[in-house]
Amino acid sequence: MISDVIDLVVSSCANIGKKARAAVRKERGRERDVAGGAVTTLQTRSPDPFEDGLKRALAFAATVQHVTDSPEPDWSQPHDEDSRLFPGWAAPMTEVPLRPQGTFVAEAKKAMDDFLAGFELGVDVQVAGAGAGVSTTGLPLLLKKSFTPHQWLIMWRASQGRNILIKAGSATQDQGDKNMTPMQSPYDEITLENKILGLQEYTGGDGEHITVITHTENSSGSFSLFEATFPDSNSGTGEIIRLDRVAMMLDVPAEICKTLLKEEGLSKHELRRRRGARLRCLNAGELPRPRIVNVSTARDQAWRLTGSAWRRALNIPIPGGGDGPAAGAAEAVAAPTSYTPGDGLVTTIPQMVALLHLRQMAAMNIKSSPALRFGKPIDIGDQVTRRGVKLDGTPGGISFVGTNPTIAVLFPKHAAWARELIFWA
Repeated sequence: MISDVIDLVVSSCANIGKKARAAVRKERGRERDVAGGAVTTLQTRSPDPFEDGLKRALAFAATVQHVTDSPEPDWSQPHDEDSRLFPGWAAPMTEVPLRPQGTFVAEAKKAMDDFLAGFELGVDVQVAGAGAGVSTTGLPLLLKKSFTPHQWLIMWRASQGRNILIKAGSATQDQGDKNMTPMQSPYDEITLENKILGLQEYTGGDGEHITVITHTENSSGSFSLFEATFPDSNSGTGEIIRLDRVAMMLDVPAEICKTLLKEEGLSKHELRRRRGARLRCLNAGELPRPRIVNVSTARDQAWRLTGSAWRRALNIPIPGGGDGPAAGAAEAVAAPTSYTPGDGLVTTIPQMVALLHLRQMAAMNIKSSPALRFGKPIDIGDQVTRRGVKLDGTPGGISFVGTNPTIAVLFPKHAAWARELIFWA
């Protein structure tokens, strides 16, 4: 039996001033003269309640208008799988059983047997330091108090029936031969389990991983371990060019997820839904606030293929669908649009990964373009963004079971790649 532990402290990131709040919500139509005397009209997009709530909960900074003489990146050019920043996260994975670790289960069983024997005799009993004469109705409460959160974690690791999913390596496996070993992976299952549960990488310093922990209040959760790839694989430095899921654990008791998230000193970006659809944010890694940047060229033309993909990826309804008008078509530009052309969401990779898990316990099937470098950096006020990524589709995956989900992305606090501001088209 795994019982509830103390709830995480809910901290809201929605404390923004009235002026900033008004600026974020405001969707403007604008008319500007362009070459040849034609008038380009960017129609106001009807506000979507989910997007509006997202902006409030994550304390979006005010929208920035940026004019550049750099052309819009060719988001639509063909890309091979290896060049994408997010390669899909749906690569074949091999399920490997995890061996029980430690002897805590045997010790716990003996303590429980002693407790039950004493309970039947109606005498005071002692279980892991908590003892009292109890009634039948007091049994669950006693069990709740009998073990510390870390003892529950140790007991879970010592239990039978746990599995880990590992990304397949280059070797192949004959699925018809049950005696074959699992497909090769750069790590063995024990190393990956220790990496997922150890968390030392997220209490300071640099690193190449992020861990996504998801769970609901009254059901199980998941662990996903992602690994960054850099141009120089030997040094592990420079700008990230790819983020892969390398391991995943499902059916993790919510108690275990909560226990890990209570570790002190973690750098994490956490989103929580409470009381229906209300979203809360806890940013313990000092990441910058997300903001929308509207980009137009020096000729007063908004970037035409930017604005809808990040909304679609986050399941924000886009009336009419599509990616908006075709570039260069004056008639299409003047027609009503279902989104604001040129709008990009600027935020870090850990923050975007958290957003992509808002409706999926384990997000999959979300692809992207490569991280494309701009001709000139985009000034977003106090900082700049030098690269942009266009997302492809909405994430599929494994849905949450239960209510009030929590999504936490743990990241290495001082890793430059985890703090880079990306323009999501």
